[in-house]
Amino acid sequence: MRENRYFFYLVSLNMLTNVTMFVPHVLIEERFRGGMSSAVASVLIGMTLLILFTMQLKKIDHFTLPKVLQNAYPTWFRVPYTVLLGLFWMTAGATSLISYTEMTRRFLSPETSSMLILGILLLLVVGVSYMESDLLMYGVEVVFIVVVPLVVFLLGKSLFSKTMNWIEVTDVITHTWNAPSLKGIGATTYVFSGYTNMLIFSRSFPARLRKIHYLIMGLLGFSIIMTSFLIPIGFLGSYSVEHYSFPWVATADAMRMEFFFIERVLGPFLILYLALSTISTIVHWHVGCQLFDSLFSMPKKRRRQIVLGVFFLLTLALQKVLGNEHEMYSFATRWLTFRLFAEISLVAVVMYGVRRWKKSS
Repeated sequence: MRENRYFFYLVSLNMLTNVTMFVPHVLIEERFRGGMSSAVASVLIGMTLLILFTMQLKKIDHFTLPKVLQNAYPTWFRVPYTVLLGLFWMTAGATSLISYTEMTRRFLSPETSSMLILGILLLLVVGVSYMESDLLMYGVEVVFIVVVPLVVFLLGKSLFSKTMNWIEVTDVITHTWNAPSLKGIGATTYVFSGYTNMLIFSRSFPARLRKIHYLIMGLLGFSIIMTSFLIPIGFLGSYSVEHYSFPWVATADAMRMEFFFIERVLGPFLILYLALSTISTIVHWHVGCQLFDSLFSMPKKRRRQIVLGVFFLLTLALQKVLGNEHEMYSFATRWLTFRLFAEISLVAVVMYGVRRWKKSS
């Protein structure tokens, strides 16, 4: 069961990190145009991809994607496809880090420049991404045990807050029968995408999942999507919520800890999510680095330094290009939709590759 525990860490980490970022922003935009139905559809699509992918993990001992690609696909397909996936993982971490850098600068340290905050976080991410997979997962476990109970407490407290207006929430729920949108599905299915990190971590932590595990992950994902989508609407109103650049930050600022030594929730909320975002980026970059790692024959230490150095510079360049939060959300929304098709192709490539490899061996 030890291995399944680490699988749950990876999936849950991706789910929780997206509570405050781009997923609720897209759903709030689509709240009267199929946001609810997109959330429901995403559970079916996301869990189907998750189940199909994890079934392949059982067929090969110490499964990794580079190993499958090397044994089942020609070089002309393997190399560009690995580069494309590596860039996807780099972008997933970079957008998360840039978004939380902007939140940190604006709400915690307005006097500090974004570039300085991002540079410090990047040094931390690069330093830890360099570690071996098993050591990294032990670190993820420690952060998970310390941070997640506090996050769950804050989310649970918001549901029972007097400021929460359930009539506003009901107003949005009445639009459940509107047809889902591609943009909404593209964003919400990302909540379930943490399983794809197993294409590297499965080598050290093979998972053997049962039906009850899939049921728990489906319910957990749906609960997190609904929480991230509807709580800001309950606090800020179904119409006025769209006027906030960071609706979850405004929601946290509206919450109070009446019987606790910290009165305002905003500070602890941002710090906890900054920790989750940083560890999520570390996981993404570790996977991206390992993917590029499989393409080079130079010493491991040097090639990892080069790959992480390139990730570092690309993130700084991306932060310069995305000048404000509107450009950042526009970029992230398009990326999330494109990512959905990339994720479907990944599952198909893995299924075909495993089948072909097993036949030839």
